[in-house]
Amino acid sequence: MENNDNQEQKTINITGTHNKYQMKKLIKERKTEPKKREVSKKWSFPEEYYNYEKQMKLINVISIKNLENKLGNNLEENLENKLEDEIAQTVIQEINKKIYGYKHQDILKKKLDTNVFIDFNCVIHKMIECELKCRYCKCEMAVLYDITREMKQWSVDRIDNDKGHNKDNFHLACL
Repeated sequence: MENNDNQEQKTINITGTHNKYQMKKLIKERKTEPKKREVSKKWSFPEEYYNYEKQMKLINVISIKNLENKLGNNLEENLENKLEDEIAQTVIQEINKKIYGYKHQDILKKKLDTNVFIDFNCVIHKMIECELKCRYCKCEMAVLYDITREMKQWSVDRIDNDKGHNKDNFHLACL
């Protein structure tokens, strides 16, 4: 694969019977209805918030609010209504949930360095920097999604897998 953007290429070798089976399962067309995430069943916001543009807007607003809180400013309200504020809180919870999962992975693999481990601010910054698009395939990713194993969901991809999920060791990518 030729890459015109001077970006690193990543080769993924899938070994082991279980992993090959899992990949076949993901690639194979689903004949049944996709399974909904349990957490998304509790969400009561309109379908349009699963849309990339709406999620990108929420990410930008969350970033601005974070900056305002750091500066101690209370600038005008950036969200259109109470519903969007509730959805923004859901976005924050979903991001923090994934960060917690990555922290748990690093603890289990004895790779956690709390001084450089990713945090909410660096993930939000990276989402804005990459415009919530996959580092590799450039697809539009989702922070809010309702299907289990949604292939367009965002994830943290470590550059060097011998290191933990550190601020200087990650890109955002779809599954």
